[in-house]
Amino acid sequence: MRTTKIITDSIKDQIYEILKDEIISGELASGEQLVEQAIADRFHTSRSPVREAVKQLTGDGLVVNVTNKGTFVKIPTFDELNDMQEMRQILEVFAVNKVIHSLSEADKTELLNLRQRIINSRDTNNPEVYLELERTIWTSIIMMTGNSYVIDTYCKLYAITTNFSKSVITRMPNSFGHSIEERIAIIDALLSGDAPRAVRITEEHLQSGTRILYEALVHLQTDGKGKG
Repeated sequence: MRTTKIITDSIKDQIYEILKDEIISGELASGEQLVEQAIADRFHTSRSPVREAVKQLTGDGLVVNVTNKGTFVKIPTFDELNDMQEMRQILEVFAVNKVIHSLSEADKTELLNLRQRIINSRDTNNPEVYLELERTIWTSIIMMTGNSYVIDTYCKLYAITTNFSKSVITRMPNSFGHSIEERIAIIDALLSGDAPRAVRITEEHLQSGTRILYEALVHLQTDGKGKG
C-alpha cells in the first residue's frame, strides 16, 4: 500500500489556530465581525482557507454566522450562558470530587504555587491577571482528573466563556476582584481533603460569576452589540 505524507500544518490549520488563540485571548472580542477578505489579506492568502478556518471555528461554537450580516465572534444568549455555566458547574464539581482524595505530591505543589500566585495578584488590580489565573486554576484541576473527554469538553466550553469574560472585564473592570478569596478557599479545601467545602465554594464561585456575566450581557445588548 502506498504511503502518503500527511501535512497537518496546512494554511487553513494555521489560520484556524491563530484566530482561535485571538478569540480565547480576547484580542478578537465578543461581537467583533470576522471579514474573510480582510483576514485573507492579513495572511496573504486566498479566501478559501480562511473560509474553512472560520467554518471550523463555527463548529467549535466560537463564532456565529448571522444571515445578511456576516460572521461574528460569539456572544452567548441568556439561555446559552445559563447552559454553559450549568455545564461548567457539572464539570468543576466532578473534578473537585475526583481529584480531592487522589492528589499527587506534584499536584499539591502545583496547587500551592497557584495559591501563592493568587496571593501575589491581590494588589495588582489587573483584570487580565485575574482571568489568566482563573483559567490556569481550573484548567489545572480539570487536567488532574485525567479524563480526556472531560478535559476536551471543558476546554471548548471555557474558550467561549473566557472570550466573553474578557469583554465583561473591559466594561466592568472591578467586577471579579471579590472572588480572589474564593479561589484561595477552593485550593485550601482541596489540599485539606474537605470535599463538601470544596464543592460548596466552587458552586458559590460559579453562581457569583454567573450573576456578573448576566449583568454584562444586559449591557452588551443595550449597547446594540449582541450580534451573536
